[in-house]
Amino acid sequence: MSLMWYDIRIHQGVLRFASEHNWQVLSDHHMSSVPASDRVDGLIVLWGPEDEARERLLSRHASVPSVELGNYHSEFQVPRVLPDNRQVGRVAADSLLRRGYTNLAIFEFERFWFGDLRREGFAEELAEAGITPMMVRWTGPIGGAAARRQRQEWISQQLAALPRPLGAFLVQDREAADLLEVCREDGIGVPEEIAVIGVNNDPLICPYTAVPLSSVDPAWEEIGYQAAGLLYRQMEGERVEPAPRFLPPAGVVERQSTDTLAVADLRVARALRYVRDHHDEPLSVAEVAAAVSTPVRTLQWAFQRHLGRGIKEELVRWRIDKVKE
Repeated sequence: MSLMWYDIRIHQGVLRFASEHNWQVLSDHHMSSVPASDRVDGLIVLWGPEDEARERLLSRHASVPSVELGNYHSEFQVPRVLPDNRQVGRVAADSLLRRGYTNLAIFEFERFWFGDLRREGFAEELAEAGITPMMVRWTGPIGGAAARRQRQEWISQQLAALPRPLGAFLVQDREAADLLEVCREDGIGVPEEIAVIGVNNDPLICPYTAVPLSSVDPAWEEIGYQAAGLLYRQMEGERVEPAPRFLPPAGVVERQSTDTLAVADLRVARALRYVRDHHDEPLSVAEVAAAVSTPVRTLQWAFQRHLGRGIKEELVRWRIDKVKE
């Protein structure tokens, strides 16, 4: 197995299949390296652009069965297993729509074929709800510390001009993490002012951002498992058509960055966040109002207007949910 972009979950999926079929799996986790072995019975590769390492590997073992996990080299006629990137975008849009967001933006920092599909799927899901997303596209330099600082300043300017409450979609978790960092530096409340959702459910990013990041899980482990299954069929002598197989996403892994309802009144949004963060404490209505520096009667009126229920009802709802857990 050799992946231009290594993901441990793909590896785990392959290993799960391998353990069921008594395989030996050779893999090098570094993208510039390939497993060194002359005896290879089958290959699972993720071949990237300008990827000489994978090209050499495939040339050296051109006669063995192979499965590809990317789409940069469509001329390479082998079976492929890919995430359904269009559906990934749809799932992200549905998650924000269900939380009541109508101001929605797609942020694009870099262009990738899979990113285009994810953005298209997001826009298609919104179109069915009668909503056109705002497109926020960075066209400046990409690499290097200076370029990143320039882009972060641009993100800050864009966020200041966008309506709120806002739902923001980014096609990769690392880009969503950059957006969250700008929100932290600018004092923008996440999720009460801007809800953020990414893609990949990256275990090294999502739990560790300033506000833990909600993300669509593209089902990488299942992709690895299914790729190993296709390879096994070929190794057993079956002819497998080279058409790509698209796997649906596993769903959205909800974390704090989208853990709220879209509420236009910032006092209500902040109160909801306070209740969520302190729901295991014996809160009173007065304490909630004091936490957001708003008179009780004013906040009660705002709750009824925007949520159709009072503060006390919200506290009771959280306590009931806690008992159910």
